[in-house]
Amino acid sequence: MVRLIEQTLKPLILDLGFVGQYGGLAIPVNIRDEGESGIVSRIFPVSCYLSASDCFETGKYNDLVPDDRYASVAYFEQRGGSTVSTDGPKRREWLFTEEMRFVCWLNYARLGLDDCRGSERFAIAALSKFFGVNDVSVDGLEGRLNIRRARIVPKSHQEVFGRYSYGDKQWAFFFPYDFFAVDFTAELTIGGGCVQDVDLGTPVDCTVTYGEGISNIYTVRIYRQAFSNSQTAALVWTQNNGTLPTNTAAQVFVFQEGQKLEETVQYTISASTITIDAATHYAGANYEVIAFINE
Repeated sequence: MVRLIEQTLKPLILDLGFVGQYGGLAIPVNIRDEGESGIVSRIFPVSCYLSASDCFETGKYNDLVPDDRYASVAYFEQRGGSTVSTDGPKRREWLFTEEMRFVCWLNYARLGLDDCRGSERFAIAALSKFFGVNDVSVDGLEGRLNIRRARIVPKSHQEVFGRYSYGDKQWAFFFPYDFFAVDFTAELTIGGGCVQDVDLGTPVDCTVTYGEGISNIYTVRIYRQAFSNSQTAALVWTQNNGTLPTNTAAQVFVFQEGQKLEETVQYTISASTITIDAATHYAGANYEVIAFINE
């Protein structure tokens, strides 16, 4: 339901005069490049507006990285799974509670500012857009969105950007640059009769060039399989006739509630079975597995 929340808040965010590069909902994506010293792994926030081919073929995976060309970079992050309850006559209303974060990096020079008043004023301006009740009409679903609780995240680039590979971007966290983040609880109510069946698509073909200066081009078929409300830690892959790529470290991505898991630490793969570590799995967790298979 995070898409419904983001799409409802999007026009309010774009109405803020200081928002330039907007990415909607961002998810952490592990980008692996082949260089002279071997495979280099880096993690970036990638907009859900991008297709997989845009992300990997055109290098747009860094569109939400702090960049001096932008006046600001803004996006949402999901902070955990959804809490779901039902209410109303015959339980016809569904209430989804989501913990989310709004992140905004600022370039004061591009914004025409030359003062040390800090980023809290921008955080307060964003909060003024969030609070209250808004009608929802997204993807054929109707409902209402209520945001009542929020907090400004303590100023720490490790807290806000620490999961990403910004080792060469330390300049971006000091004047004339700045940032803020706001955590908030979103309550989304929709009618139970509005819930729709999921329409599955066909596997996507795309061409990906691995590594700079490498002339080999591979055709890659991208497969996705969701495991909703999983009661078991053993996820059996059935896409591509149950076959996963052999280079699982570079070509298989496992997500729990939207957060990428780390292979060998949080899960292992044997043949077509992905086993979530006991310390990571819990009954009812939602998983998504994405595999990039060379052809």
